[in-house]
Amino acid sequence: MGSPRQPTASQVKDLEQSGQLQVMGTENLTVSGDGSIVTGFVLPRQGVSLIKLEWE
Repeated sequence: MGSPRQPTASQVKDLEQSGQLQVMGTENLTVSGDGSIVTGFVLPRQGVSLIKLEWE
């Protein structure tokens, strides 16, 4: 059987790029009078999202 072959430099580069976080977009939202925010977005299959809220 032997050992698996070492990945090429191109394959290593592709793996490293695919493991990075991707910015899906930025959006300014408005808070309603009761303090609620409603928004929607689409995640890729098996995706995870980080939503960062900042108050100014």
